[in-house]
Amino acid sequence: MMEYGQVRSANNNEPGWSRTKTMERVFYIDLAGISTKEEFHKLLAEELPFPDYYGGNLDALYDVLTDDGEGWNVIFYNVTKASELADYLKKARKMAKRAMMETQDLKIRFFD
Repeated sequence: MMEYGQVRSANNNEPGWSRTKTMERVFYIDLAGISTKEEFHKLLAEELPFPDYYGGNLDALYDVLTDDGEGWNVIFYNVTKASELADYLKKARKMAKRAMMETQDLKIRFFD
């Protein structure tokens, strides 16, 4: 019997289900008008389901993404409109790549 949220593995010769897949949650984060690190992290805390204790820096963001981000699809757009944060967003992209490698079904994308 098929249970909600489970998928059959194409490579599994055994009957049954190989793993549970998390339902994807999509978040659109508009960076237009964001000019400081503080504004960036405040926006994330408002738009994403972060814990109250979120620390408001890239280390804290990494911790939340790897602890709670399974099944999240985070889409940052208007990245070029946050030009004052170009160097910081470059660091955020590197952190996002590490978090995606550590967390199942976490997607983070940046669009101009």
